[in-house]
Amino acid sequence: MINEIMYNPPSGEDEPENEWIELYNTHGIDIEMSGWTIRDKVSSEHVYQIPDGTTIPAEGYMVLAYSATAFSAKYGFDPDLEYGASTNLGLNNDGNPCDIIVLKDDEKRTIDEVPYEDSATWCKGADGDGKSLERKDPLEPSDDPTNWECSSGVGGTPGTKNAYSGGSAKILSSLSDDETLPEDDSADKNKRRSHRVNKARIVDVSTTIMVPTTVITIVPTTSTITETTEPEVTST
Repeated sequence: MINEIMYNPPSGEDEPENEWIELYNTHGIDIEMSGWTIRDKVSSEHVYQIPDGTTIPAEGYMVLAYSATAFSAKYGFDPDLEYGASTNLGLNNDGNPCDIIVLKDDEKRTIDEVPYEDSATWCKGADGDGKSLERKDPLEPSDDPTNWECSSGVGGTPGTKNAYSGGSAKILSSLSDDETLPEDDSADKNKRRSHRVNKARIVDVSTTIMVPTTVITIVPTTSTITETTEPEVTST
C-alpha cells in the first residue's frame, strides 16, 4: 500500500527531484512486484513500471524516489527504486485533488489509490513546509484525510515506521540486533536506513492450502470412538 508521500519538498529544493513515495507491505510474507505500476491520474504517460525480480519484504518498506542522486544526498542512503529517469511521473502541489497516486499489480488491478489535496482537510505542513504525508492506519481508507498526518519532523520518515502509525508498521527488520533507530528521526537523517528490497527472490502469494483436521468425539456411555475429518482452510 501507499504509506508516505513527499509531494511538495521545502522551498529551495528542486522539484520534482526531491519527491518520493514510500510503499509498505502489510503482509507477513514477501510480495513479488514485477510488472506492478505506480502512476498518477493526470496523464496516461505518467506511469512507472517496477522492474522484474523486485520484491518488497514482509512487513517492510520500499522507497521510490524521483531522483536517486537527490534522495541520497539528503537522506544518506539510496532509495530502493528511481522513477524519474524513465517517466514523466511528478506529484502535483495544487488542486482538488492535487493528484491521485495509483498502485496497480501486474494484472492491472488497483491495489491502492490516494487522492491527496492541499486543502484544509489535509495536513498543510506537507505542502511546501518540508514535511511528508504519513499514513496513520493501513486498515483505514486511503482517501480519508483523517487517516493522514504530517510527519513529525522535516524530511519525513522514508524507509522507517511513520511517526503517527497505528502500530502495525514495524521498525526495519534489516537492522541488526545491536542497532536502534535514533529517538528523533528528524534530527539525525544519516542514521535512517531503508529496508532493502530483494531484487531476486520470487514469492507466490496466491496459494491456499487445505489442511485436514481430525475431530475425535468420545461418547461417555459406550467405548465407541468416532473419527471425522473436516477441512480447515489456511491462507498464505
